[in-house]
Amino acid sequence: MRLIKERGMTVVEIVVSIAILGLVSTGVMGFFTDSFEVQARSQQMAKAQKIAEETFEKLNDNKGVYNGFKLSDIKEANVERSVTLDNDKYECKLLVNAIDTDEDNEWVIYDVTINVNLESDKSIIGVVNSTIILDNWDGNEARESFTIEYVVKGYWIHPNPYRLSYYTDDTKITILEDVPTRPGYDFVAWMSDDGVSYEPGAEFQGSEYTVLTDDIWKAHEFTVTLNPGDGELDESKREIKVIYDGTYGDLPTPGVGDNPGYTREFKGWYTEEEGGEKRNPGDTVKITKDEELYAQYTPWVPCQYEVTFHAEPGTIIGSDTKIVTYDKPYGELPSAKRTGYNFDGWHTALEGGTEVTSDTIVTITAKQDLYAHWEAKQFTVTFVGIPVGNNTKIVTYDKPYGELPVVEKTGYNFDGWYTAPEGGEKIEPTTIVKITADQTLYPRLEAKDKIALTLDAGSNGGTVNGSTSEVLQVTFGEPYGTLPDAEHHLHDFKGWYTAAKGGTKIEKTTEVSNENAHTIYAQFDDEYTVKFDANGGSCDVTSIEVKYENTYGTLPVAKLPDGTLNTSWNTDKEGNGSTITSSTIYNVDDPKDHTLYAIYPKKGGANLEYNANANGNKVTDMPDNQSATWVMGDDKVEFDISNQKPKWAGNIFKGWATTSDAKEPNYKSGDKITVANGNTTTLYAVWEGIPVLAQKDTWFDTTKANRKNITKISIQDAPYNGAYQNSWPADVEKSGSIKCYVNGTNLIIAGNGSGSIMANKNANYMFSYQDMEIDIAKEKFDEFNAKSFINLKKIDGLDSIDFSNTTNVYALFAGCKKLGELDNGNLVVNINTSNVKSGMSQMFRYCETLKTITFGENFKTDGATLMSFMFANCTSLETLDLSSFNFEDDPVYDDGMNSMFQGCSSLTKIELPENFGEGSNSYASMFYGCEKLESINLANFDTSKLKNTEIMFCDCKSLTSIGDISNFDTSKVIYMKNMFRNCASLTSLDLSSFDTSNVLNMYDMFNGCKALKSLNISSFNTKKVNNIGDMFVDMGSLEQIRLGPNFTFYGDGVGPEGKGTSCNLPLKPWFKEDGTQINSTKPEEGTRKEETTYYKTNPQQ
Repeated sequence: MRLIKERGMTVVEIVVSIAILGLVSTGVMGFFTDSFEVQARSQQMAKAQKIAEETFEKLNDNKGVYNGFKLSDIKEANVERSVTLDNDKYECKLLVNAIDTDEDNEWVIYDVTINVNLESDKSIIGVVNSTIILDNWDGNEARESFTIEYVVKGYWIHPNPYRLSYYTDDTKITILEDVPTRPGYDFVAWMSDDGVSYEPGAEFQGSEYTVLTDDIWKAHEFTVTLNPGDGELDESKREIKVIYDGTYGDLPTPGVGDNPGYTREFKGWYTEEEGGEKRNPGDTVKITKDEELYAQYTPWVPCQYEVTFHAEPGTIIGSDTKIVTYDKPYGELPSAKRTGYNFDGWHTALEGGTEVTSDTIVTITAKQDLYAHWEAKQFTVTFVGIPVGNNTKIVTYDKPYGELPVVEKTGYNFDGWYTAPEGGEKIEPTTIVKITADQTLYPRLEAKDKIALTLDAGSNGGTVNGSTSEVLQVTFGEPYGTLPDAEHHLHDFKGWYTAAKGGTKIEKTTEVSNENAHTIYAQFDDEYTVKFDANGGSCDVTSIEVKYENTYGTLPVAKLPDGTLNTSWNTDKEGNGSTITSSTIYNVDDPKDHTLYAIYPKKGGANLEYNANANGNKVTDMPDNQSATWVMGDDKVEFDISNQKPKWAGNIFKGWATTSDAKEPNYKSGDKITVANGNTTTLYAVWEGIPVLAQKDTWFDTTKANRKNITKISIQDAPYNGAYQNSWPADVEKSGSIKCYVNGTNLIIAGNGSGSIMANKNANYMFSYQDMEIDIAKEKFDEFNAKSFINLKKIDGLDSIDFSNTTNVYALFAGCKKLGELDNGNLVVNINTSNVKSGMSQMFRYCETLKTITFGENFKTDGATLMSFMFANCTSLETLDLSSFNFEDDPVYDDGMNSMFQGCSSLTKIELPENFGEGSNSYASMFYGCEKLESINLANFDTSKLKNTEIMFCDCKSLTSIGDISNFDTSKVIYMKNMFRNCASLTSLDLSSFDTSNVLNMYDMFNGCKALKSLNISSFNTKKVNNIGDMFVDMGSLEQIRLGPNFTFYGDGVGPEGKGTSCNLPLKPWFKEDGTQINSTKPEEGTRKEETTYYKTNPQQ
């Protein structure tokens, strides 16, 4: 468009209000051009720019005149002048780049640049590049004025308002062809104040003053595509139309998809599949092109269902409802009780159905009713008076007693069975059982006629019940039964007889055959049996009879195997009693049958020795050898074999044998053995080897089962007789002395009943797999999960495996991500590791469910040399007590403790033993990622060989204290990189005891210690450090730091002329104790002669 129309046509006066959009705003209407190049760096930059713009506006609005300055006075280009604002505070420099006129010489055109520099910083400038046009009319010709004001609601390419004045006799004016712009709209037409619309370029009949407004716009229309992802949305609803500045309207809600047993919620429509901006129905449409929105959902969570328990006609113990979670065990279920019945569990049907236990996995997708099943109790009924073996019967609750025995007794009539000896309830075969415990039934007998029986003890000088006689009642045809014993002051009672002398003896089973009253007599025995004990020898006569107050008579002779004859007979085996000869009269106060012992001359003795019979291998708990002197009269000595059982690792002690090659023992501990007088007998231990599990992970046959499908491992010494779907031999010889059985998701490891299962010496990866490290190193985590026991929740019977011969337990449980889930996250480890001489590394790595690990007294670390990654990635581990671990005598290899607790993100408490880490030269990444650990006591750490502490406490975001570190020896440490990085809760750190004279790398050492207020590193010597970069980054809370003369901010130890890295303190200035201000982030670099504390604020104020 031309600047000026031809002479005699319209002359235009332009009034402009300048708006800055972004950094540059340009207006082009043909009459002048606005161009602002704004370089805004800060609030000061904006201020300078505003001053420049105000100056331009004043000059433009006042036709080149402002505050004593007159633009028309400048006649040549490249002239610079000063323009001062009204307040005289700021000075602007105006440079006239060019001066021109239009072709009719009606207008003078000035191309100007206005610059502003603020006094505080000369680099802060404001710039305006623009054109000012001044009327060059000489005033000799009268002109009529018509004005059009364009009122713009949208956005024009130049400022708004825009007002044109026409000086002409012609009142027809052409509407501007340039139109305003408005995001999201197309301009249609202008609307005059009298309601007439005009398209751009149309002719307009002018008036003195006309206002045209951009009231007619057409909003852009866009297509919005709705992507439900894995949800459900009808195809007809997947596209909607929206218009700019409208709303999105009723956005449809998609179905969340089908995942039986799980639920999730629709979050809304977003501009990205993940993250992005949410679009709501009432949001205003501000897009400039078609848009695709993505449905986002909350994660799938298992559904919960109500289970109702029915126990009728019994009663429920506990609540009759329970909420269960899909794909989880039912958990603890209520019990039920019913008189006379045992509760037989919960089932899905009143009769039949499937049993549901606490371990059953929930698969229902709606409410469920469970029904109690019952088993009638059985009880033992004992019948009094029936012979043992036939005197009991099993009866069932709610069933008839059935056939009952009959008691037959001579002289009595049987009247049935009763619940009490007298009275009670009579029990018939048809009686229904209602008892709740075992029962005794008593026979009811009605006695027939009785006969008088006289017991006569006085005829032979005795008494019965204190009297010489007694009368009883007996029944004809029935046994006499138990009769009372008679007594004599000297002799034993022999029994009751039909005559005082001789006659027939009456037993309790003798039936009464005399129908009349009769008498029986007590007889007494005055003749006694004397037995002869040859006391280790032999004797032809074994016994004789001697009458009371008569002599013993002829006594026999005894002889030892060596021909030695006895010298006498004695009432005591050792000869300490009474000596008996043939003339000795037997008239003791208490006559009875008795034994006499042969007495010989004393001589000899015997020994019993024990041989371990272990081919020179170490055997413990061997019993001591035994010796005994000869006992008089014995040709052999009897020993009690020791109850002490020897122990040989990998073997079971079976007993003792008399030969070294015996396969089975002749004797067991506690047995008796006789040794010939004068001899020594040797007993040899008999051993049976314990079956040994195949090494490493080879005991598990991956062709028969998949580790990831196993949820429980049960270990037993005895053979397994239960159900299974697959099995394989797991012992070293593949003989089947140890077998594995798979039953569903359960794995059973069964021995042969020998007493134990011996773990292999090499138990590396026992519950993991050999390629674990390779897969983790190559980040093949899908393969790692596919091969590991990732779903193993519980190991029962681990104590059945003997680890006493094992030397390596590397990665023993690594990858058992759910281990402990059935035990509230707890694991008790009491395996015998006394012979482990090398690896415990990665032993519990990736055991992500464990909350606590309890180590029993058999778990020893005395010989362990590697513990790196031992608990790494145990993300649920909350507490850990390692106070029983022994690190004496430097057992740990140089780097054997790297990353020991790395990734234990839930660990809040750890107990460490004395001399922790003795022998290790590296603690690298030891506590890396222990985000919840609040304190660590470093007092017990043995750092005498320490060379590497990099990343040691990195990302310990909750750590507030590291305890007493005065004994923390760092004199040999080379690497401290990232040592305290992101310890975001530490507020104070005193490392003044650290010796860093050998450290090469301190990169990022304190980076991210956002809460650290006080830091003392006055002892730091950085002369050897070659990388000190970013040491103090992101430490916005630092209030004071103490540095020593040997600390330099340059990583090569030689200052800025070197090639190493450098670091800075956060912000500046810093102050010394006396208030001296140091305007540097490297305070007193190269000039610090003594330990100095630097403060963020002046300590003197």
